[in-house]
Amino acid sequence: MSPHDYTWLLFATPTAVALLGAFVYVAIGLQDRIDGRCDR
Repeated sequence: MSPHDYTWLLFATPTAVALLGAFVYVAIGLQDRIDGRCDR
């Protein structure tokens, strides 16, 4: 791999992790709302 590939990976990895974390956070938040409506 060339240094350029490592640079791309260095930026792409945190971005992918951030997007995945945001997706999971939203999914859990929606699930909590659905559970809250069902319980109450």
